Order: sequence, then structure tokens, then C-alpha cells
Amino acid sequence: MEEIPLTRLPRKIHVPPPGPNGLRDALGARPRDPSGDEATSPATHPASRAVMTLALGFVVSLIGMAAFAYGKKTDRLVPVFGGVALMIYPYFVPSAIALAVIGAGLISAIIVLRDALD
Repeated sequence: MEEIPLTRLPRKIHVPPPGPNGLRDALGARPRDPSGDEATSPATHPASRAVMTLALGFVVSLIGMAAFAYGKKTDRLVPVFGGVALMIYPYFVPSAIALAVIGAGLISAIIVLRDALD
């Protein structure tokens, strides 16, 4: 392996100048709220919302899998199609609130229509 002489190494590392929010701008961090009222709750952090949406999607898909298995075992079409819908729709809904509302509606529809249509 060839050794690099020290004269070929850069002497200074370029650090962009800090912006109005201090060094946070230069490092590419999330900008501060101009009003100074930053939310300190961990639930408002984007990563915690993503984890909540992921967990809720997993639970809804698990309920959909159970509805699908129930419908397949009892030869009922409503739980089969409702279960498939519950397993698929979380992939297309980015919001946890919308995920919960749509999931509650689909689960309610499966329960109400289970005996009415079969």
C-alpha cells in the first residue's frame, strides 16, 4: 500500500458559516420555529409519528389476517374481502389518524355485514 505524503492532505476542512439558527443550519439540522415555541413533546417528533403509524399498520394488518382466516374457514366472503382490505390499505395511508379511522370503518363493516350478506 502506497503511503500518502502529508503535503498532499488538505490543510483545512470547509465548514459552512452558521445561519440565523446558529450551527444547526450549517449541520443541516431541523430549523427552529421562528416564534421560539418549539414542541418538547416526544410524540410530536416525526420519528415517533412514523413508529406509531408503523405499529398501527401492523395491528390493523394482523386483524385483517385474522378476519381473512375466519372468512376462509367459515366460507364467508365478507370477512375474506374485508380481511384482504385490512391487510393491504395500510401500505397506502401515510397518516396514523387516517389509518385508525379507515381501519375502524372497515372492521365495523366486516362485523355489521358479516351475517347480512352471507
